[in-house]
Amino acid sequence: MKLITTLLTSNDIPKLKRLIRSVQGVVKIQPIQWEVVIVVNSTREGYYEQVLELDQPFRVVNTESNGKPGKGKNACLDVFLASDCDFVSQIDGDDFLYPTYLQSIWNHVRQFPNLDVLGVIPCDCVCDWELHSGHYWWVNEKYHASVWGTSMCSPREKCGPDVGHLFTEDRPVSVDFIMLQSRKSARYRFSETIGNGEDHAYTYQLLGAHQRGDISYYLSMSSDMYCIDRTTEGSAQKVHSYEEYLEPLRQEALKYVSLERSSPYELPVIYKELLLNHHQKQRWLNSFLNTVENQL
Repeated sequence: MKLITTLLTSNDIPKLKRLIRSVQGVVKIQPIQWEVVIVVNSTREGYYEQVLELDQPFRVVNTESNGKPGKGKNACLDVFLASDCDFVSQIDGDDFLYPTYLQSIWNHVRQFPNLDVLGVIPCDCVCDWELHSGHYWWVNEKYHASVWGTSMCSPREKCGPDVGHLFTEDRPVSVDFIMLQSRKSARYRFSETIGNGEDHAYTYQLLGAHQRGDISYYLSMSSDMYCIDRTTEGSAQKVHSYEEYLEPLRQEALKYVSLERSSPYELPVIYKELLLNHHQKQRWLNSFLNTVENQL
């Protein structure tokens, strides 16, 4: 299996350095031939040159940006399709990987070799406020962490097709974070006009393709691949208001799915034992973040 991981960056050198450091700490495994590419998609003059100056081992690709996150994510898909890799895993430049990232991905592909899309439901994150969810603690004065300690819980009680949360809740959130795509699924493109929620809209496009039998889309309860940073200033979530994108997102979703079958929980869910429990995550995050913060 050949995997390409794209590190998408637009404006934050310190966070990119941190991501690169985490990539270098991932445990390599024999079944995966792994390539890592930094994809620069920025409207900031001189940012590409700043990335080139970094002391790091990965190829850097500069791509055209319109200031919308979907443009950058499509650029990552283009880099993937221009390669000879079987799968792509897109990582935003302000997030970072656990050492178990490759092993967790391989455990899913080995058991489900037909998968075209793998979306992860649980979200480990670091914030600059107290998020009292799951196992949580202050890593330092800057970061408050919230992580999952189990993968053996159902994301919902009700089963079967129904109206999705996007149309029934006032403030719906994206069901999953897409961590892996095949070449077949990469022909589907992100919206390049939505300022916030492009990944949310993409879920519905891929859900529609799964319903038609064109791709195989799985959800996973594994939280041992990566951790999200919710502190980044200038991120799409902070620049574009939620209310600004919600109605366009709903209209975008209805291009691909019917209202009556708009629940992503129609997708099959994978349950695997975590490679890192919450105590191990706490020890790793404390060591990694505090070490990186002192060195960058």
